[in-house]
Amino acid sequence: MLPASALASGLDHDAATDVLWTIASPEAGLLLRRTRGWTLRQHQTWLAQTLVRSLLRVHGAFTDRRPEAGSPWLPGGVPENDHTSRA
Repeated sequence: MLPASALASGLDHDAATDVLWTIASPEAGLLLRRTRGWTLRQHQTWLAQTLVRSLLRVHGAFTDRRPEAGSPWLPGGVPENDHTSRA
């Protein structure tokens, strides 16, 4: 278990668990992939970045980075040669 000092400001372990459980739920993944058309790669990348930004007290290039056109975690941002399954 992470020390409380590693969690984002205002989060305790119970709140962090709720955020993790909700964002990483299979239902959220299915909605993004089946309903919104995201690839598995897009979902995995978005999930990792969102969890770090939402849960951890970290600063730097990863957490400060904003999506750019062509970003692999935005729908439509995966290069055409990406053949990752949508399921």
